[in-house]
Amino acid sequence: MAGVRYAKSDPPAPEADVRRLEALVGRDLPGEYRAYLAAQDGGWLEDNVYAVNAIFGVCEGASYPTNIWKKIQVFDGRLPAWMLPVASDVGGNLYAFDLVDAVLAETRAVQQRLR
Repeated sequence: MAGVRYAKSDPPAPEADVRRLEALVGRDLPGEYRAYLAAQDGGWLEDNVYAVNAIFGVCEGASYPTNIWKKIQVFDGRLPAWMLPVASDVGGNLYAFDLVDAVLAETRAVQQRLR
């Protein structure tokens, strides 16, 4: 993420873990998020107390506060299945991808290319 400094960043996400998450959600992850994971698997942002401060990683071994698998377990049944939590702030608010909108956007893009 350009312009963002990390207090702690993790190495790139293993491709197998990215594919495992895609299998769980039943679709490909948004391209920008997938590219982010290929460069860095989450971490803690530095001096970002009023916005996102933790980005969740997909590596099974990630520590709890930034482990997406643990977040999915914690929020199972409390978030709609089409929401994928990917980050949080110091107040405990989640930031999530709306996988339904992502599917609709991709469908529209394909339809445009076919015209």
